[in-house]
Amino acid sequence: MQNDSLPRIPRSVNKVLYLGNFFADYLTETHMANSLEELGIEVVRINEKNCNEKKVRESAEGCDTVFYQRTFGMPFDFTKLGIRSVSYTLDLYFGLSREVGISGNPFWKADYVFTVDGGHEETFEKRGIKHHYLPAGVYGKECTVGTFREEFACDVAFVGTYHYLKEWPYRRQLIDYLEKTYGSRFKLFGDVISNKDPGHKVKVFSNDLNDVYASAKVVVCDSINSPHYWSNRIYETLGRGGFAIHPKIEGLDKEFQYGVHFVPYDYGDFEGLRQKIDYYLAHDAEREKIRKQGQEYVKNHKTFVQRAQQMIAIIDGKEIDPYKT
Repeated sequence: MQNDSLPRIPRSVNKVLYLGNFFADYLTETHMANSLEELGIEVVRINEKNCNEKKVRESAEGCDTVFYQRTFGMPFDFTKLGIRSVSYTLDLYFGLSREVGISGNPFWKADYVFTVDGGHEETFEKRGIKHHYLPAGVYGKECTVGTFREEFACDVAFVGTYHYLKEWPYRRQLIDYLEKTYGSRFKLFGDVISNKDPGHKVKVFSNDLNDVYASAKVVVCDSINSPHYWSNRIYETLGRGGFAIHPKIEGLDKEFQYGVHFVPYDYGDFEGLRQKIDYYLAHDAEREKIRKQGQEYVKNHKTFVQRAQQMIAIIDGKEIDPYKT
C-alpha cells in the first residue's frame, strides 16, 4: 500500500522481483523489501537458498526490475532475465579476503551495483563494475526507543561478535580493553558475552535490540577503518535509541554531526575513549541530549525508505548526494 506521507516514486520501477534471504523478519532483505512496498512498489520475494532458475524466470514475469541482495549465492546468472538488474550489499569487499569472490560473480555484473563502500570508486571502475555508493540505513519501523530491562542494564555495551574478521583484529582489542577496564559494568551482546566464556551466547534482534539500547548507558561502536565506509551498526544504534561512541572515519562527518548525533573518538586511542566514556557516564543530561538528537535524525533521514528513494532516483538517471536525504 502506498504511504501517502511519502512522495510517489518514479514510474520506471513498479514491480520488483527480490532475491535474497527472507527467513527472518529482522534481516536486511525483509526490511528493504518492506520499505519498497511502503513506497508503493509491488515486491515478489524469493528466498535465494531454495530457488531454481525455472522458478525465478516464472516469477520474473511482469516485473520491471530484479533486485538481488546476496547472502548465500544464486545458482544462476540473475542478470540474464531480460529486465533491469540491481544488486545491493552492506558489506565491504576490497581489502578483505572476501574480495576474491568478486571475479565472475553475477552479483557484480548487475546494471546497478549499490554498496556502502564509497572509498574504492576507482577500483570499481577498473573492474568494470557499475557501482553506486549508497550508505547503510535502518528499518524505519524499528526506529523507536525501547524499554529498560534489568538483564540488559550496564554502563558500557558493545553489540556484535568478538571473533570478527581476521583482517580486523582491532575488534577483539577493543572488546578486551572494555572488559578489562569496566569489568562487570561492561556487557557484550553478540556471539559471546565474554571472550573468556565462548559458550555463553547472548544474541539480540528486533525489539530486544531496542531494549538493549534503552538499558545500556553508553554503546561503543566499531567499524573497519576504510574511507567512506562504515557498518550499519551506527544506524542501528542511533535509530533504535542508543547513545553511541564511534571511531572517526573519513567521510563519516558528512553523514552525521560529531558531538550532535554521536560522540567520536580516534582509532586506537583507548585512553581517550575511556575519558569520553567516563565523562558521559557522569553527565546524564548531555548524554541524553545527544541520544535524542541522534535517534530523531536517523529516524527522519537515514531509513531504508530514504535509501530506496535514493536508489530509485539513481536508476532514473538523477544525480544525488549520498549523504543527503
